[in-house]
Amino acid sequence: MSQRHHGPTAPDRPTIRRHRLFDGRLILCAVLCLLSIAMLCRSDVPAPSGEEEPEPFAELDKETQRDLRWGFDNQSLARMFNAERDRLGEDFDGELIRFVGTNARRHYWCAAFLDSRSYLQGRAPRRYLSQLLWEQGLHLEATSDKPSLSEKRSFHHLLAIGYIRMGMVPLAVHHKRQAERLFEKGAGGPATGVEEGRLYESIPDE
Repeated sequence: MSQRHHGPTAPDRPTIRRHRLFDGRLILCAVLCLLSIAMLCRSDVPAPSGEEEPEPFAELDKETQRDLRWGFDNQSLARMFNAERDRLGEDFDGELIRFVGTNARRHYWCAAFLDSRSYLQGRAPRRYLSQLLWEQGLHLEATSDKPSLSEKRSFHHLLAIGYIRMGMVPLAVHHKRQAERLFEKGAGGPATGVEEGRLYESIPDE
């Protein structure tokens, strides 16, 4: 008697809902943890009196009034960013959060300046803060009037690499899965180095 071959059983709707709920809770917990860690570095100590200090990120703000400026001559922008990082000291984190505001591209590139060796220019990376900025930037892009699939994929791709570096495998898997789904829809992605490419490929698919 011949046996009928049965393919894999599709998950039922309650199972899909549970998975989505789990993913949502996972991301919320990650953002809250990253925010708490990043804000530990914030200082509310007033600046000493004397010569008036320039507004935080004033030069970078002037150079990037048009979003198209981001992504071109990034080394120059990174030097401005790092100069503010050095100047602001303990006030840097809070001022950076104010500077990026609700601008997704500012979140994207400022996080890159805190994470990528080519932009750090000899400084230590700030990976918890960069992950926080990428998480917030992803949310801003996803909820914008005209979200870009390529921008969303770039956020997911870099978040996946960041989380696998930090040993947060479930979050890395989640973001890689989202990045791959967007890739299947034709979305472009970020240009990354060999090391980052290996890290991304090392993330399990599930």
